[in-house]
Amino acid sequence: MSEDATAKDAADLTPRIRVSTRGPYLASGKITLTVRTPRYDERGEPVEWIVGEKFPERPTYVLCRCGHSGNKPFCAARCTRGTAS
Repeated sequence: MSEDATAKDAADLTPRIRVSTRGPYLASGKITLTVRTPRYDERGEPVEWIVGEKFPERPTYVLCRCGHSGNKPFCAARCTRGTAS
């Protein structure tokens, strides 16, 4: 494999999040997407994260940022274009 191909493959694995103009977040690279819920102590202070569901790996996750998706955290394109800020 050439050095150029190796560098390109490494760049593809670099985690990055792109914020679309008035649209979803695009998370790509070597990312593991999991649900994490805070666990609180008796005073109501968060003390640790409880790891939950792990989503299947994808080259890119399209994540909702408008709050209207019925399939959160994923974007379902249910928002009116231009409402995500």
